[in-house]
Amino acid sequence: MKSRSMVIALLCALAGIAIGIGLGPVIRGRALQGQTPSSEHADEHADHAGHEGEEGPIQLSEEARRIAGIKVDTVRKVSMPAFVDVPGTLETNPSRTVRITATAPGRITRLMARLGSPVKAGQTLAILDSAELAKAHADVDAAEADVRKSEAATQEALADIEQAKAGVKVSETELEHARVRLNSAETALTRQKELADAGAFSQAPLQAAQAELIEARTERQRAESEAQAHALALKRAERLFREELISRGELEQAQLEVRHDDAQLERARGREVLAEKAVAREKRVSEANLLNRQAVQAAEADRREAQAEVRTAESSLARASQDVHRSQRAYDAARTAHRGAIAALAAARSTLAALEGDAHVPGTGGLLAIRSPIAGVITGVQVTLGEAVGNASTLFVVENMKTLLAVGNVPEAMIGPVRIGQKVRIAVPALPARSFTGVVQSIAGSLDPKTRSLAVRAVVENPDGVLRAEMFANLQIITGDAGARLSVPNSAVITTGDTSYVFVEEGTDFVRREIRTGRTSADHTEALSGLKEGDRIAVAGVFVLRSELQKSELKGHEH
Repeated sequence: MKSRSMVIALLCALAGIAIGIGLGPVIRGRALQGQTPSSEHADEHADHAGHEGEEGPIQLSEEARRIAGIKVDTVRKVSMPAFVDVPGTLETNPSRTVRITATAPGRITRLMARLGSPVKAGQTLAILDSAELAKAHADVDAAEADVRKSEAATQEALADIEQAKAGVKVSETELEHARVRLNSAETALTRQKELADAGAFSQAPLQAAQAELIEARTERQRAESEAQAHALALKRAERLFREELISRGELEQAQLEVRHDDAQLERARGREVLAEKAVAREKRVSEANLLNRQAVQAAEADRREAQAEVRTAESSLARASQDVHRSQRAYDAARTAHRGAIAALAAARSTLAALEGDAHVPGTGGLLAIRSPIAGVITGVQVTLGEAVGNASTLFVVENMKTLLAVGNVPEAMIGPVRIGQKVRIAVPALPARSFTGVVQSIAGSLDPKTRSLAVRAVVENPDGVLRAEMFANLQIITGDAGARLSVPNSAVITTGDTSYVFVEEGTDFVRREIRTGRTSADHTEALSGLKEGDRIAVAGVFVLRSELQKSELKGHEH
C-alpha cells in the first residue's frame, strides 16, 4: 500500500511540475513581491507556532488560483452515516454463473470458445456430434410416418363403416319389397281359393292380371328413370374423384346407388315379365274356362317364391349388419392404433427435445450446438477438440460479471445493526480512485466458530467490468445515521500512506495540515482532529497545491 501511494505521489509531483511551469512565474512573482527579511522571520515563527503537522505557506495570487482551478469551502458539520467497516473479498455471483453441459453424449467436432473470451447470450461455443441425437431424430421421423399411416387406416375404416351402413339400407329396402310381394301373393292366393270354392272364375282374374301388368310396367319405367339418373351421377362422381374433389366414400356411395338401381330395375322387369305371363295365362284360362286348380296352384307358387325372397332379404340384412359391426370393430382398432402412434410420436419428440432443446443445427441429424444461455465471460473451458463427452459433463463455465458479491466477515459484537437490504460502500485497493456501491443480499445463519464472525454478502454493480473475483475489498455497511459530524468534502482530502491532510486557507496563503479522519460518506469525510468548524479549506485544485508544496520541499533540500 505504501509503495502504491509513493507511486501516486510521484505521478502527482510530475503533474504539478508540469502545471508549475505555467504557474511558476505567477507564484514566484507573488512570493518575491511580499517577501522581506521580517516577513521571513514572521513566517518561520508562524511555522513553529501553528498547528501540529502544518506545513507551508503556499502563496498564490488570484490569477494563479483561477488558472489552477482552486476553490475553497468552509468546514462545517454534516450528517454522516453510521456504518460497520469490515475487510472482505469479491466473489462471483452464483446467480450469474452458468455451468454449461451437453444435453446429449457425443464428440466435440468444433470448438469456438476460448478462456476469458466475452460471449453473448445464445452464442455457439462448440458443435457436438451425437449418435444418440441422430437416432432420436430418426425415431421422430419414423413415429411421424406411423401417425400418417395409422390416420389413413382410420379414415379407411371409417369409409368401410359408411359403406356397410349403406349396404344395410339396401338390404332393408329389399326386405321391405319382398314382404310387400309376399303380402300380395298371400292376398292373391286367398282370393283364388275363395273364387275356386265359389266357382266364380270369370273376368275378375284377367282384370287383376291386367292391373298388375300396368303397375309392373309403371314400376319398371320408374326404375329405368332412376337408374339413368344415378348412372349419370356415378360418371360425375368418378370424374370428381379422379380430380381429387370428392372422397372415396362419396364415390363408393354413388356406386352403391347404381347397384341398388340395377337390382330394383331387375326386380321391376321380372315383375313385368311375370305380370305379362299372368295376363296371357288368365286370357287362356278365361278363354278355356279352366281357372280352377291352376289358378290356386299359381298363387301358391307365387307365395312360395315371395317367401323365398323374404328369407333371402333377411339373410342379406343379417350379413350387412354383421359387416357394420365388423367395420366398427376395425375402426375402433384403427383409432386405438392411431392414438398409440400419436403417443409414441409425443414420446419421441420429448426425448428429442430433452437431448436437443433449441440447439439443433439445421440440415443435420446428429449435430448439436452448445450455446451460452447468458452473456458474460468464459471462465472455464473443460473440453478439448475431438473429446467424447457425456450428457452430464460440464463443458464451459460462463460468468456474467455485471454484478459480483462483496463478502465480509462481521465480528459478533458488530453484527447487531446489520440488516439485509442495507446499502454498502465498497473500496478496492487495486482501484483506489474508484468507489462502488452495493446492497446486502444475505447474512449467514450461524457464526464461524473460529473467527466468531458472520459472513455478510452484498451484491455489487460492476457495469464496466473493472472488478474481478478474489480482489481484496473494504466494506462499509451503512446501518443508520450517526448525526452531524465535523466533515470535509472528499475532494479536499489527500491521503499518503497512513497520513491524511488538507490545505487550509490562511489569508491569501494555503498551509498543509494533517487531519485524523473518521467515517466517510459518498461526499464527505469526518475530521476527528486537525480542523475546527469555520476553517476554510481547498476543495478543488488540491493536487496543484500539493505539487507546489513538493517543489518547495525540493528547493529546501537543495539549499
